Parts: sequence; structure tokens; C-alpha cells
Amino acid sequence: MAKLIRLNTVTRDGFHNAFTDMQFWNGCFWISYRKGATHISLDSQAIIACSADKCRFYEAAKIKIAGDVRDPKMVVVGPDRMALLVCVVPYGYEAEQLQQYICFSKDGVNFDEPKSILPPNHWLWRVVPFNGKYYGACYLDLPKKDPAAGGLHVRTQLMVSDDLLKWEKVSQIGQDDMALCETGMYFTQSQELWTVTRRNNESFAALLAIAKPPYTDWEYHHLNTSIEAPIIFEQGGVLYVSGRSHNVRDGRMDHPHAEPEGLAIWRLERGKVTSVLRLPAAGDCSYPGIAKDPSGRLFISYYSQHAYMDGVLPLPLHPEEIRVDHRGALLKPADIYFGEISLA
Repeated sequence: MAKLIRLNTVTRDGFHNAFTDMQFWNGCFWISYRKGATHISLDSQAIIACSADKCRFYEAAKIKIAGDVRDPKMVVVGPDRMALLVCVVPYGYEAEQLQQYICFSKDGVNFDEPKSILPPNHWLWRVVPFNGKYYGACYLDLPKKDPAAGGLHVRTQLMVSDDLLKWEKVSQIGQDDMALCETGMYFTQSQELWTVTRRNNESFAALLAIAKPPYTDWEYHHLNTSIEAPIIFEQGGVLYVSGRSHNVRDGRMDHPHAEPEGLAIWRLERGKVTSVLRLPAAGDCSYPGIAKDPSGRLFISYYSQHAYMDGVLPLPLHPEEIRVDHRGALLKPADIYFGEISLA
């Protein structure tokens, strides 16, 4: 039976800590995340925390680029090289522009100067090494057909690189009107590429897309739930996907941000997902990272506001200081968590 074995708090400092990624590298667990005053704020920076004992984490690196730093993701290049990818909103959200950056480190502590890659408004959300190359799921903003309608209008595409600096498009995933964005990727032993993509149109049901080499022809399956910030992983010969969940019925979600919401893990099969575990998370939460130790034990990182929403901890801010975002959600502080899970 699937269960959460233990859960440690990585960061709890009154800031909005969010959007995690995790790698096991050189004998340590490394968690990257964004720290800022709120969910959206120009004071934000990327943080990398490190632990050798699966219990105590310390801030090993801080990377600040002018603007709002979003979704830091790590890529292990080799035993002596790690890359960090971040997307930055450089001029404030009124400018409606973002830029992708990358920087490298030999030790996870000292990083070189971030370099801009890709044209503006290309968000390289997740990168996976495979067969000596790097594959990335990139989504980009498109002009809205009806600006008065609002909402996201994006195109998601698979890209490939030899060095993480120069990227080429392989194919498009889905159609423009599907409003696809955040994408988890996994290459199977048979070299199939499985992707699960967050969907921000009226249905909100996540899209499973599967392709064989050269990854230009896609087989599509509409899943029976929404999955935001998806990450796909394997354990015991079975594929799983984790991310933020909302209820979806009959392929539609009447209230996209209504309860219940939180962090879940599903068994992923061709054409469907089956829920196997929900983790303690609520409010602005999820964006998990997954990593294994050398013995194959499975660990997850994520962020959540449940400690404040459940009254376990008092809010460090006065009520009049708590801002409200565009969805009407209170922007309470958020904490980073690290847990061990069993899916047996």
C-alpha cells in the first residue's frame, strides 16, 4: 500500500517558497526552489538547498537575476557539472515578456554568470537527458485570437540540444487551442517518450502524449483529472505521475480552483491515471521534484501552505499585509518539504 514514510521541513522562514525540483548528485540531495515575498514578486531568487543526511538542509546557493525568477530546474550534466535553468520575467508583468536563462556549477555552490537562451517568451519548463542529448518541453505565448476573452493561449513543443545552450524544435505537442503548458517527460526502455501536460482551457483535464523516435508523431489521451506541474517517474517497473490535482468530472471542471486540491501521485498507464497517494498539501502548493538514493528509495520535494491554513502555525504577517492574487487567493507564506514515500 502506498504511504508517506516521513516528512521533513526544508525551509520555513515566512517567505513564499515554491516551485521545487530535486536531484540526487554526488552523494547529496539537492532541492531547487524559488523564494520571494509572494507567489508573484520581482524580489524573488532561485535557491538551491543541499542535504547529505536526508534530514537537515542548508542553503548552498542563491541565484538572482533582475526580475521575477520562476521555476528553477536542475540538470545533472556529469559528476562535476550541474546546470540550473530558470525563467525570468525581467520587466514586470505589465510588459508581458519572459526570458529563459541557464547557469552552470562544478560543485552546486558556486555558479557561473547566467546566460540567456532561446528567444523571448519561450519557457523551457523541464529538461531530461536521454541518449547523449537533452530534451526539453518548451511552451511559448501566442497572440490571443480574442484578447477580450483573456486566459492563456500557448503552444507547447518538444526541443532538443547537445549542450543545453542551443536548442532546436523537434515537434509540437498537441494543438494550439488545447492551452498546454507545464510538461513532465519520461523516456521508456523501448525509447518511447511519454509526456503529461497541464491544460489550461475549459476542461482542465491533463493531456498524455506518447511518441516513438524521432518523436514527431504523437498519440494523445485525455486524462480524467487535472495535473499541474507534472513530473513522471518509474518505481518498481511502473510509471507514475505526480502534480497538483483538482477534481474534474466528465472531462470538465466547473470551478477550476475549488477544493479539493493538493498534491497527488497517480499510476500512469496508456490512456488513464489511477490515484494511489495524496500528500499533506493545501493552498498554493505542489510543484514536486522526485529523486532516488543509491538503494532505490524514493523521495519527493514540494511546497505547501497547509501548516498555516490548518492553524498549526500562526501567520507571520498582519492580516492587512496579506495580499490577494488575481485568483482571489490569500498569498500566505509557503514552506518547502522533503519526504520519503513508498509505492509498494
